[in-house]
Amino acid sequence: MQRKWYFKLIIFMFLILMVLPLPRVYAQSNHSEQDSIYLVTESQNGIIMDKSNQDTITDAHSLSKVLSIYLIYEAIDHEDLLLDDSVEISDEAFLLSQDYDIPNVPLRQDGNYKVAELLEPLVIGQANGVTLALAEAVAGSEEAFVSRMNQQLTDWGFEGMELYNATGLPTDFQPNSGQPTNDGQVNQLSAVVLATCTYHLLNQYPEITEMLNQTQQTFREDTDDSFDYQNELLSQGYFHSAKIDGFFMDNSKNEDDTLSAILTQSQSDMQMIIVLMDIPAEKFERLGLQLIQENRGLYRQEHIAEAGDSVTQIDAVPLYENNQAQAPLNYKYDFNVVVPREDIAPQLLYQLKPNYQYFTVQDQLMTPVNKGTEVGWVEVATLNKQSNAAELQDSLPSTPGNQAIIQVSEDIKAINSSHTLQRLQDDFSSVWREIRFFFRDLFN
Repeated sequence: MQRKWYFKLIIFMFLILMVLPLPRVYAQSNHSEQDSIYLVTESQNGIIMDKSNQDTITDAHSLSKVLSIYLIYEAIDHEDLLLDDSVEISDEAFLLSQDYDIPNVPLRQDGNYKVAELLEPLVIGQANGVTLALAEAVAGSEEAFVSRMNQQLTDWGFEGMELYNATGLPTDFQPNSGQPTNDGQVNQLSAVVLATCTYHLLNQYPEITEMLNQTQQTFREDTDDSFDYQNELLSQGYFHSAKIDGFFMDNSKNEDDTLSAILTQSQSDMQMIIVLMDIPAEKFERLGLQLIQENRGLYRQEHIAEAGDSVTQIDAVPLYENNQAQAPLNYKYDFNVVVPREDIAPQLLYQLKPNYQYFTVQDQLMTPVNKGTEVGWVEVATLNKQSNAAELQDSLPSTPGNQAIIQVSEDIKAINSSHTLQRLQDDFSSVWREIRFFFRDLFN
């Protein structure tokens, strides 16, 4: 009789567990490698999905080429470098290209190389001689190219990184010397910097994706210079079970026996970017697969509006001096957000983020203002149902996150002549408010 009672109790508890909602488990809490450096983001809005020590600055080695590749493609996009341009091979680029202990394709100083034919060895094979030759073609010298690398990081909001060259090789590296390079300096970046570089590369130059998922290619096929090269990440079979799209891994040989890589993996509605840095070799693939598995399906895209749609998700924005008149606003681009996937649709909370160049401190749009003027953003948060608080999803610097640019959809004339005076009054009020906040924070 007692056994039957226990049996009924077990069935009852099982049924309770079946109907109760399970607590949501976030990937960040599942990893035992507390010292690991990694970051998982998605490639549309730059929403950070998972991270550990992502701001730690460490040896980036050849992963820093992702920034070099971005700047080379940017130069092509701006027509500072044309696909049909001939690339001069300097003594340094030639000597570097002859070392086959590092990723390379052979270059000749008497050869005629077009920019277009060097892009695949650059992207697929991370060819060092090609990287240097194209960097010199873009900026005139490697030193000038490194200055551009530093400036680009500053433009994206990063400080404190250390960049020494375009290739990521140690500064004391001597081609074909066979000597160890223990005393040289190496490009120093963080996981969040590498993820940001990758994000911009994929979004601004999506044509690169087709190259990144190629395992092997041949340079100057059917010529005396024919040479096979490969994407080491794919050719070595890492993360095969996860069906990654591609990208590349650090191919430097270090004494710590650690591995680093950037990889991308596509789901049904989004693409993940995963950055792994200084991971012990025996844990490298396991951690990468774990990150992919845990984050796959945790987030989803939500379509909010099309480019040109009227802004209806927030309260109507009044015009200064005429609260009855509403500012005609629309979205400049398609508006999609990335939100946690829940059993029921998450509740989205919309907020106006004004550009106070165009607004009063009471969030009234000042006039006159021309059609197409970008006057602010709409930002989206999700409601935490347990705390009943709004939660913003963290995102990479210089990426849109869950917000969209809004613009004026038609010309608005000045309502009265007090516009300039009102702006001065608002500027004074804003400055005074900041002063009060400063002293309040100082003495509390």
